[in-house]
Amino acid sequence: MFASMAEKLDSAVTSTDWSVVKSNSIRHLTTQAFDDHGLYKPPMLLEFCLVAMGAHLFNYANFRSGRYSDGPYPKNFRASFAMPAPSAFSKSTYQKFLFHKHGLFSSPQIPCSVRGTFTPESWVGRPMEDGSPDPTAIFARYAKGFVAAEEFARLIDLMNGDGREPEEVYLLQGMDTPYASKDSYGGTVEHQGICTTIIAALRPPELPLNMQSGLGRRILWGALQLPGPAEFYMLNQHRKQRCTVQPEHAFT
Repeated sequence: MFASMAEKLDSAVTSTDWSVVKSNSIRHLTTQAFDDHGLYKPPMLLEFCLVAMGAHLFNYANFRSGRYSDGPYPKNFRASFAMPAPSAFSKSTYQKFLFHKHGLFSSPQIPCSVRGTFTPESWVGRPMEDGSPDPTAIFARYAKGFVAAEEFARLIDLMNGDGREPEEVYLLQGMDTPYASKDSYGGTVEHQGICTTIIAALRPPELPLNMQSGLGRRILWGALQLPGPAEFYMLNQHRKQRCTVQPEHAFT
């Protein structure tokens, strides 16, 4: 559906003509895709997505080159982010448009997926008989790509955690370093080369958050802000009319 985007980006990278570079930039192509498909553009959503994509590409380039490092591991430049918004505010629509396996940002080099639910062990998988990493684990299948999580409410509990939950530990490792591991009765699982960026959609959490876990500093917040009644009305009108509607004022 969006296969031509990768070709246009290639032309932007190789061209010396500034007009070609500008017209084929990630921002321009993404904005154009939103307009072509009649999608409403919430303030800051595109900016967060573009920051995530730029950081993802830079992080992977640094992972391969090892130019910037923290001890034994390359520095982490990923910008995973959360999309907090109430139900019926199109969180899933935007995730699928951008990060579905056939979405705007997906390509053979950057695999993307929108996932519904996760078991705690799905991130690293199970021990294999030959000692290799589990190829079905999320950190293996999408090591170079994006994973968008629908209604990832459990993330709040993990951010308030104290390191006792295995899933919290897996995410602490995999979102900050290219390495994650676990030891169990059946053996050891180790994943190297993790460059996964996570996009988490969830309903607005109750405050205050104690943020005991280090997950809080691994995630950007605010991609979808809370619309007021006027913006909510326009969003509904947009769904009915399938046309791009821009509010006169930003969300407050």
